[in-house]
Amino acid sequence: MEYIRRVTVVFKSNVGGLPDTLPTECVILCNVHQLREELQSLYKTMGGDNLDLSIRKNCDDTQKKLKETLNGLVMELVNQLKGNIEQSIREIKAELKHVKSKKDEDILLEMISPLLLYYDQIFDRFVQNCYEAVRKPLLRNTWKVTLRAFEEIIILPDITSLAQEEVQELNNRQSLMVENILNYLKNYFTDNSDNCTKAKSVEKMSEMRHLRKVLSDYRLTTDTLIKNFVNNAESQNWYAEQEDSLGELQLQVDLFSPPGQEHHDLTVKVVSASRLNWNTTKMFKPFVEVNLIGPGTSGVKRRFTTGSKTKTYSPLFNESFHLKILKPNEPNDYELQFSVKDWCLVKTDQLVGVAVMPLRCLIETGSIQDRLALGRCVYLTKENLSIVIILSQRIHDEVAQEFVKLKNLERTEII
Repeated sequence: MEYIRRVTVVFKSNVGGLPDTLPTECVILCNVHQLREELQSLYKTMGGDNLDLSIRKNCDDTQKKLKETLNGLVMELVNQLKGNIEQSIREIKAELKHVKSKKDEDILLEMISPLLLYYDQIFDRFVQNCYEAVRKPLLRNTWKVTLRAFEEIIILPDITSLAQEEVQELNNRQSLMVENILNYLKNYFTDNSDNCTKAKSVEKMSEMRHLRKVLSDYRLTTDTLIKNFVNNAESQNWYAEQEDSLGELQLQVDLFSPPGQEHHDLTVKVVSASRLNWNTTKMFKPFVEVNLIGPGTSGVKRRFTTGSKTKTYSPLFNESFHLKILKPNEPNDYELQFSVKDWCLVKTDQLVGVAVMPLRCLIETGSIQDRLALGRCVYLTKENLSIVIILSQRIHDEVAQEFVKLKNLERTEII
């Protein structure tokens, strides 16, 4: 439709996300919404569902295009607001570094005042210039942008893009402060009747539920987080199952719980690897690294390696390792991660492929012989990725850092 094309062009030429330009942008959004209303009224006046099929289809198609256009323009406007929202949240992050005692909770309003001031400016324009039907999606999407900004900047930052001195783990006091800030902002969006955002719908947003869960995870110990990771892990071998094979590992794992002892015995036998997919101009020296992952492993030997083999892409190892799981921890809270690597004398050993075996598959039989396909990395669900990011910020915790390193292993050589 020519109207849609022209409206989109005019809107994009005016959109800027500044309080002074919002009235014009809101008027355009309301014009599109009004056209939808008038088209629906015309449709009913002409006979509605009694109209010819082709006419009904044309009306439906036009309504869909107008709705898509309106939603797209709403997101275009909200994305223009994102820069100012993110800057305010960066200022909140800077202030969080100084929150160390309960007295500091009194400065909550002071911390978020720049963000509230910006909200006041844009929300006033929304109320003055937008129909309620347009204002609701604007506010709802502004709230979503706010939540994502809190996640990316404060709660789950990408620490690979930060200098080490910028890495900042949220302590218990700070995580509670962030939760209080989110609660205050949620009330700000929902308490004012003009804002037309229902508290229940805000609370049910997947983004809100996710952040509440992550903030509660910050207050858990490293052992508890790793235990939760293992119990919630799904399809860590997904890449091995969905992509071209990088090879296989043949293994035998036996679990025994001697009565009266303070540990469970675990024997891992790496039998062989087969059809390893690896390109190199130098001598290939594959070996297998075995890592025990679970709670209570601090001070316990948890990493074992086979010897390297040469001149073969299907090496035979037949090496066994004996591991201990200290009680009262249970084997189903643990997993074994196997990494096949190419041994290098000078450089870092290169990853060929990785596979994971949860020990819960041993609980009934106590023994298993299996072939595990190798993938280029482990697959992480959103929940488990959050755990990895939280632990990555515990830079002085050896177990946490080792766990993060294992879950971030990824083959870099192109197949």
